[in-house]
Amino acid sequence: MAETIVEVRDVANQVATSSQETTESISELTSLAERLQDLVEEDLLAQAKEKVKSGSKEMARVLTEAVDRGKFSLEEIFDEDYLPIPDTDPQKYHTSYDRFLDQTIQEFEDSFLTDSHVVFAVLVDRNGYLPTHNSKFNRPLTGDYEQDMTGNRTKRIFSDPVGLAAAHYDGNDGKDYLQQVYNRDTGEKMWDISAPVFVKGRHWGAFRIGYLMD
Repeated sequence: MAETIVEVRDVANQVATSSQETTESISELTSLAERLQDLVEEDLLAQAKEKVKSGSKEMARVLTEAVDRGKFSLEEIFDEDYLPIPDTDPQKYHTSYDRFLDQTIQEFEDSFLTDSHVVFAVLVDRNGYLPTHNSKFNRPLTGDYEQDMTGNRTKRIFSDPVGLAAAHYDGNDGKDYLQQVYNRDTGEKMWDISAPVFVKGRHWGAFRIGYLMD
């Protein structure tokens, strides 16, 4: 009987040792997986930051060129006289320049969506006004509130805290981008990466990219 007890004790000790080693292995694998996830996230964010900075430069070029060519005066480009579009909910607006941007920047904005991580890529002014959304969010209005909230998001003023922070950010903190977490009003959670847009040395607004977290 004593020998049996010793044998049982030895087996129990082996099982305990094996169990401890297994637990340690699982812990190590979990830590490794978390580190790999962090590295992937860092890489994705680095890509997003480069994309948003190139987008802001192009938007600045388009707006500045429109002024230089006499398409609009500088005052018109900075127009904040938002004209309500009737029968829209949430309210939409026209400005002196929004139809022009519909024709000139949407294709460029859409090019960012070839990256499956990018949810949206848009230009907004200092008040969060979004003159021209990506074509997938610029579908014809249906009159159905829920459907239009998702399918037609153009020409709205996005005055939520994240939207306004992006619109107001001018890079004076020494960085050239702003990174935030965005809980979109359609339910998605994503990174919001933005970079300021300047026209003739004046802060016009921002270029924003919504980037999936995984």
